[in-house]
Amino acid sequence: MTQQPTMGDWDLSAFWPEFEAEVQGHLETLEEGLLTLKDTPEPGPVLQELFRAAHTIKGAARMMGLEEMATTAAQAEELLRALHTDEQPITPELINQLLQLTDQMRQALTAHRPDATEASPPPPQGTPSSSPISTPATVMDRDTIQKADVLTVRAEQVNHLTALSRYLHVQHMRLLTTCAQSQTLLSTDRSKPSSGDGVAPEQWYREVRDILADMTITLQQLEGEVLNLRLVPFHLLRTTILRTVHEAAHALGKRVRCTIEGEDTLIDRDLLGPLQDVLTHLLRNAVDHGIEPPEERHRLGKPEDGHIVVSARLEHIEVQIQVKDDGRGIDHQRVLEKAVAQGLVSPADASRLSPDQILRLLFHPGLSTRQEVTMYSGHGVGLDVVATTVRRLGGTVDIQSTPQQGTTITLRLPLNLSLAQVLLLKVGPWSLGVLRSHVVGVLRTDQVHVLTGDDHPYLRWQEAVIPLLSLHRWYPTHEPGQHVLIVRSRRGLIALTDGRVTDMLTLALYPLPPLLAGAPGVQAAAILGDGSVTFVLDIDTLLETPTAQVAVTAGGTPESTLTTRPAPHVLVVDDVFLTRELLRSVLTAAGYRVTAVASGEEALHTLEHTEQVDVILTDVRMPGMDGITLTRRVKSHPRWQHIPVVILSADADPSTIQAGLEAGASAYLTKQDFQQGTLLETIERVL
Repeated sequence: MTQQPTMGDWDLSAFWPEFEAEVQGHLETLEEGLLTLKDTPEPGPVLQELFRAAHTIKGAARMMGLEEMATTAAQAEELLRALHTDEQPITPELINQLLQLTDQMRQALTAHRPDATEASPPPPQGTPSSSPISTPATVMDRDTIQKADVLTVRAEQVNHLTALSRYLHVQHMRLLTTCAQSQTLLSTDRSKPSSGDGVAPEQWYREVRDILADMTITLQQLEGEVLNLRLVPFHLLRTTILRTVHEAAHALGKRVRCTIEGEDTLIDRDLLGPLQDVLTHLLRNAVDHGIEPPEERHRLGKPEDGHIVVSARLEHIEVQIQVKDDGRGIDHQRVLEKAVAQGLVSPADASRLSPDQILRLLFHPGLSTRQEVTMYSGHGVGLDVVATTVRRLGGTVDIQSTPQQGTTITLRLPLNLSLAQVLLLKVGPWSLGVLRSHVVGVLRTDQVHVLTGDDHPYLRWQEAVIPLLSLHRWYPTHEPGQHVLIVRSRRGLIALTDGRVTDMLTLALYPLPPLLAGAPGVQAAAILGDGSVTFVLDIDTLLETPTAQVAVTAGGTPESTLTTRPAPHVLVVDDVFLTRELLRSVLTAAGYRVTAVASGEEALHTLEHTEQVDVILTDVRMPGMDGITLTRRVKSHPRWQHIPVVILSADADPSTIQAGLEAGASAYLTKQDFQQGTLLETIERVL
């Protein structure tokens, strides 16, 4: 009789991918089910599903010869059986025990992976990890995040990207041909009429303009498709969020339920890792600092179970993530006392800080209001690490807190990490950039009056008195600036003057070369359309340089008053929604008030019912009344004829340009002029 082969005779590594995928799925089912079990009204069906997951893992592990994993799964199976038959009550301690068994199975899976290299064992329970944010308790599982590194691309996406790439290649060839023709054209005597294959300058210009317009559209579509491939749902962080809250509450003897909103919100996959660390820190803070013990909440008339809400939603080109708790809130006086004791603010300045300025002190390194050191607090690792991480990602962080009602921390992060909106400015010969997300407002220098107090200049902006610094401190030049930038920093709001805003562009950011890495005040570089390089400023590190010499906050309210003239009002007229919103964004960032309408008729109605319009920016080709007719109507009206009109159109035909100027337009810009950054300069000139 032929001897039958045993499992030891098979090369089981060939079956590993299917085994690993199956076990990972069951482990995720176990972990998420356990974390939501205590809040499930009818736990029976959930327990049955969890029991099946553990049973399946046990059988699969034995088939693969992983007896250690099978034994662990069997232990989990028995505990779940006891819960399902009501032999054991559902308690936080039992859920924690099952979660630890789940972790052991996951570690065994990783250790026995065929391509696994010998690695150091994970730190034991309660040992702080090396990460400055992930300090105490259990090392969080990253398998879910690692899965996001595997792209799932649909066939139609591949076909679409291929078509866009092919079309862009054809456009590139057309541009090369046209440039070669231009070289021939420039080498001929322009005083002689062109002959043969010679190309007239006007024809060459139109060819280049049309090709660039086509390439712009194709590039935007290509960038959109690539961004879609990079986006993943916020749901991938669900287990991390629930696990962090559960473990912190269990370790600290508190009762906390967690709600997640906006799980379908899409975020850049490169945000997953940093966000896991940031949210882990914020959630532990919320449980430890914010949520009161059950007996204290009962005494205050609150539900004994604390509540933490984590929400994510998309706002234009940013993702807003909030962590909100209903705990005790932040003791503003305690923060102030700690800040004074650590020398972060003088006693004189402390007495004049607003509640918002006091809360922003928490973003300074080492500031903690806790006296005792626990696994979760007192290590000197505070919100400054969160703020630094978020700002390096091009985002911002804000904090609001009401005593006895709770604390809300809001993160605003870019949707696309590969591209960023950058406000460009000139400081003498230097070309610099500031991330749009860090800019709160832009004022013209002739709109503000500088105040002097405590040997520092200040200005008042929206009822706040904020320090004023000249960019000439870092970039000396004799050229005066035209704008004041109000920017967010770790220190609060700061006003930067002596720069001239030239444009706002979406740019691809590049890390600094090794020679410049660590340069103070610079976080990235970008290449502009003309091939020049601009450096994107890191406001926080800029203010840390010895050159800054700026107080943490305004050192009091000066007695003198500040009068600010209202920002000029721009009426934008364009029938294309995306164009209107882009113009609104650019002009608002440059400090203008903007009203945007979709037709010439709406523009006239706005002029009739608006007290002041300082400049009109209009398209030409629109349904109904076109931009040239609108210009004639404005210039023939006795009440409006003084308002300058700037035409911005894709129509670069010389006859159309002449018609617009003859109708009374102060300037005629093409969309290419807009991309080259001349719009803001033109509006400044005609005002």
